[in-house]
Amino acid sequence: MLALIAATALAAPTRGSTSRQLAPALGVCWSCNHGSSKWWIFSSCDCDDGWEGKCCDMPSLCSEGMEPLCPWAKLQEKTSQCSAMSDTGPIRVGKAEDGLPTSMQGVFWLTEQGDSSALMSFAPSKDGNGLSAFTMAPSDGYQIKVRVGGDRVWSFHDKAASWELVKGLDLVYNFRMEDSDGGVPSTAEEIAAAQIIPSTANFGFELDLPSVLNFRAVLAPEGSHSKYTDSVVWGRPSAIFGFEGGYYDLVQVIDGEGNKIEPAFGDWVKYCEDASQTGSTPGEFHYKEAA
Repeated sequence: MLALIAATALAAPTRGSTSRQLAPALGVCWSCNHGSSKWWIFSSCDCDDGWEGKCCDMPSLCSEGMEPLCPWAKLQEKTSQCSAMSDTGPIRVGKAEDGLPTSMQGVFWLTEQGDSSALMSFAPSKDGNGLSAFTMAPSDGYQIKVRVGGDRVWSFHDKAASWELVKGLDLVYNFRMEDSDGGVPSTAEEIAAAQIIPSTANFGFELDLPSVLNFRAVLAPEGSHSKYTDSVVWGRPSAIFGFEGGYYDLVQVIDGEGNKIEPAFGDWVKYCEDASQTGSTPGEFHYKEAA
């Protein structure tokens, strides 16, 4: 699935691919975004407090709710033991106080992903640019947008192909929530499913074509899962050009109060520690943390 997103993004024209954007790479600045030039247009910039970079276009620190996108260079690679995951992290725990409905609180295991995705969360992050900020009144139709590989909201079992691909794309999943009839939910409690639209920050590309690539999330009725009756479970069917492309369960392993949910949490740890399943770093998972 990620390979298809990558191929489509590379084939598409990049939005805003202008000489202004290329200027920093060429060693010049047309303007100082958050600062002032010393004496002429191509000189280096004196940056305002809180900004850095040749053209003063990079925040010195990333923070929750910031307007600009936290630069990828500010996201540090981190590793943790799977057994050490708890209410304090490292993956952020989504809570009621974050405005999240019960169905989106806690931390979720992306099952059957091998050396790819491990845990994810809908909790607020320091990614900025409106990411990981849940709202029932979105201006763009997306109730939440999650940066895959973003600040402590996504993780991987190994630094393998998916880890590198996500880095190259700077992939974002945009969630367009639906009620049980497929319409726009009026309240958070009415959320029953979601259409997930992938986009890439690096290429300025959004693949809003469900007929080509259809990522879905469907909320299972409470307690209905055959094994994880105490967990919130989202089914994740996918299709390519109308043909089924795979299915997995998104299973809650920590609830909104930070409590580990069994048997889901224990099963994830066992899966993580199984070298035949999760690649070259069994027992570990890898994530990014904003500096």
